[in-house]
Amino acid sequence: MGEKPNILYHYCSTDSLVEIIKNKCLWLSDVSQSNDAKEGRLAIDLWSKALKKDYHCTEKQLQLLRRLYDLRMAEITCFGTCFSKHEDRLSQWRGYGEDGTGFAIGFNKEWLNNQSYPKGMRTAQVEYFRESAPHRITLYTPGIEASLPPEKDIDLDAVSKNSHPGVYAHFQTLGTEIPYYIKSNFFHEEHEHRLMYQREQEDEGPPTIHYRTSNNRIIPYIELPLPNDEDGKQIQSIKEIWCGPKNTIPDSTIKGLLGASGFSPKIKIKRSEGSYR
Repeated sequence: MGEKPNILYHYCSTDSLVEIIKNKCLWLSDVSQSNDAKEGRLAIDLWSKALKKDYHCTEKQLQLLRRLYDLRMAEITCFGTCFSKHEDRLSQWRGYGEDGTGFAIGFNKEWLNNQSYPKGMRTAQVEYFRESAPHRITLYTPGIEASLPPEKDIDLDAVSKNSHPGVYAHFQTLGTEIPYYIKSNFFHEEHEHRLMYQREQEDEGPPTIHYRTSNNRIIPYIELPLPNDEDGKQIQSIKEIWCGPKNTIPDSTIKGLLGASGFSPKIKIKRSEGSYR
C-alpha cells in the first residue's frame, strides 16, 4: 500500500472506534505512559553521550544535567495521540488494531494541522534515531556544554531549577517537545506522527484532564472534539475507515454508527487486503 499524503491513520480496537465516533472526540493521553520504556528519555541520553565523548564532561556534570532535566520534565505533562502514514500495515494491526479485528481511522491531515485549541497543540512526524548516525538534537550540545558549571561548583544535594538557571533554560526551550518526537530506530516501521499538547504543571483551566485505566495503570488524558461535518461546512475530520483483516463487522453497521453521530456520509469504508488470520 502506498502512503496517502493527506491522511494519517489511527489504529484502534472496535471499542475505541465506537467511543471516538459516539463521543465525537479523540483522546490525547499522557505519552510518558506509552509502550516505549525510553519515552522522553532518549534526548537526555543523546546529550549525555555527546557531552561525555566530544567535550569530556565529568560524571558529576552529567548527573547535574540529568537532575535538571528530570526537574523540568516533572513540571510538564505531554498529551498525545499517535498515527501512522500507512493504512494497511500488518505490524500496526497486530500492535494497535486488536490483532487485526479492529480499525484504522483515516484522519484528514489538513484538519489535524489546523488544531489550535488548546494553545500549543501541533502535529509532527516522529524522528527515528540510529546509534550509528548522529541525531540533529546533538546540534544543541555546544550550548548546553557552555552553560555547565565546572565540577567544583556543583553540589548535587542542592540542585534546583534556580541553582543553575543557564542549564535549566535549555530544557525550558528544547527539553519539552523534542524528547517526545524522537524514538529509537527499533520503532521505525510504525512511521509515526503525533498530535501533541504540552501542559505545564501550573496551568489551570481548560482543557479538563480526565483519567482512564489501562493494563492496571491510571492514564491521564484530554479530549479533542471532532467537528460535526455532516453539513459540509467544516473541514472533514475523518476521510476513511479501514477494517482489519479479521474484522467482520458489516459496512452498513459502520455507516449507521457514523450517520447516527453526525459524521459525513462521504467517509469511505475500506477493507484490509491482508490474509492475516
